[in-house]
Amino acid sequence: MELSRRLKSFFTPPAETRNGDTPRNEPRLVPPDQAVAKRNAAPRFMVEFLRSSRNGEKLGLRGNAWQIGTAPGCEILFDFILDSEVGDQHAKIIFTDQQYWIIPTLDFRTRVNDILLADKQTLQHGDKLTFGSEHGPEICIDSQPEPNRQPQAIPAVHVRLEKGEALRRWERFSRNFTIGRSNDCDVQLNDPLVSLRHARVIWDRDRWCIEDLQSKNGTYLNGTRIQNAILPARAKIALAQGKVVLVCEIEPPSLPPAESALAEIAQHYFNNNTSAEAGTQTMLIRRAFQETRRKHAERYWIIIGAIFVVLAMTAGALYYQSRRLQRQEELQTLAENVFYSMKSLELQMTALQSAVATHPDAAIKKQFEAKSQEQRQMRDRYSNFARDELGIGPGKLSEEEWLIYKVSRIFGECDVSMPAGFVQTVKKYIRMWKSTGRLEEALARATANGYAPKIAQALLAHDMPPQFFYLALQETDFDLRRCGPRTSYGIAKGMWQFIPTTGMRYGLESGPLVEVRRYDPRDERHDFEKSTNAAARYLRDIYQTEAQASGLMVMACYNWGEDNVQTIIDRMPENPRERNFWQLLSHGKIPRQTYDYVFYIVAAAVIGENPRLFGFDFDNPLKME
Repeated sequence: MELSRRLKSFFTPPAETRNGDTPRNEPRLVPPDQAVAKRNAAPRFMVEFLRSSRNGEKLGLRGNAWQIGTAPGCEILFDFILDSEVGDQHAKIIFTDQQYWIIPTLDFRTRVNDILLADKQTLQHGDKLTFGSEHGPEICIDSQPEPNRQPQAIPAVHVRLEKGEALRRWERFSRNFTIGRSNDCDVQLNDPLVSLRHARVIWDRDRWCIEDLQSKNGTYLNGTRIQNAILPARAKIALAQGKVVLVCEIEPPSLPPAESALAEIAQHYFNNNTSAEAGTQTMLIRRAFQETRRKHAERYWIIIGAIFVVLAMTAGALYYQSRRLQRQEELQTLAENVFYSMKSLELQMTALQSAVATHPDAAIKKQFEAKSQEQRQMRDRYSNFARDELGIGPGKLSEEEWLIYKVSRIFGECDVSMPAGFVQTVKKYIRMWKSTGRLEEALARATANGYAPKIAQALLAHDMPPQFFYLALQETDFDLRRCGPRTSYGIAKGMWQFIPTTGMRYGLESGPLVEVRRYDPRDERHDFEKSTNAAARYLRDIYQTEAQASGLMVMACYNWGEDNVQTIIDRMPENPRERNFWQLLSHGKIPRQTYDYVFYIVAAAVIGENPRLFGFDFDNPLKME
């Protein structure tokens, strides 16, 4: 009977508690598969980001397998815009047989200590992994064994609800705890965008770690999406697309026993209570200490006075700087408002222009021309404001950076709200153009056939920037006979790569070889003038409808296909401020091919503004005499 009672108590989990520190529903026996996993888990593994958007950051990792890439589920996560040389799932690190291994993906390049990988390879402490080109993003491996340490008390974690709804707004834990909507979660949240078991915080050796439990909308630690990471002393955990925010603070460690003993000794010898019983030696030590403290106090007051003066000056400088930054933010907001008001007016006037063309009226036409003049004047005032107040203009930026801003504005993007890293990304694609002779060869073909002025005239005739000339460069290198691969939509043909249905919609008749990957002189998609005029009208229609006057969005739609991008566009309000290429990047991951497509065109247009600045030996092909 006694044996039965002991066995029952051994296998029965402890009683569930809500606020106490006793673990809830934790079985005393570890299942065999978990025990094996624990034996195979890496003893300690960290990576340091040396050259990336997370430069200098150290990331502690748990488990025995870690995916590297830009996809949201990757444990070693890079930014898909700023670290564009890193693929979605670029490579993987595993720990097996007491060794670390790097497993590259064949689609992407990975280097270990500057040597290109062809197959998996073991990793050592201090190895450097480079992704993409030899100057691409880089991390360093830190697998140094931890020294033997005395077990330490687990510091408690205070969890406070800063934003959202929860069963309790404050909790204190000194054990592992879970976060989610489920009733068995320790931090129970009331938001439909939070998963049932969204995340958990666990104590691992000597530190608190947070782990996402494959939630639908992700877990963000201090603004960065994580799979698992070390929890800092104070952290903000954002869930439900930012609608729920938890603040976690780790209590400082308690005073160790040795330090407590030292405090008792200090109390005995340096206590100011003269009435307390003490021997001659103790009193001598106390008087010597008090005299030394008096001298130090005089010196400290001088130091404190100097620090106070420095702090006062610093506070004044910070106040001035904060006011200056506040004014800068206000000016930037004003510039954004003006820019997107101009874009909205541009779309309205385009619609009015179509109405005027359909029902000609001399008075309305005169009014339209007056409004067009006002629009041009507003555009000039915006340019002057951005240059004088925000420093976006020639003479305020380097010539290379100004051309990037200028081309972005030409294509209809708001330069004052340009995402961080956009300029550097364009510079990277400029370097990629310089690494091959493709640009010079294609432009030589366009010059020999007189394509540039004719394409520019066709685009201007439909109120489109002539820089869309470079879209044909990226499509076919200005090859009029080019035939694309066979797809479910048919075979794209001609310089502008029209598929049969789109070509028919814009008046281009397909030839008898429509289903054959071969040049067909009877196919009007191979006709330069007809296909160029059709392309100009097609680009204008995308610009005025789906793209909402965002030129870079037009390029994405042209390459990716209107139907494919439509699902993302439908989630964006139909106005230029909230539907543009900047917003497209933040709403969803566009395919790598489309991402490259857009940035190659932008980089080529920047080079074309001043080719010799970038080391090319030709002149601006769009420069009108």
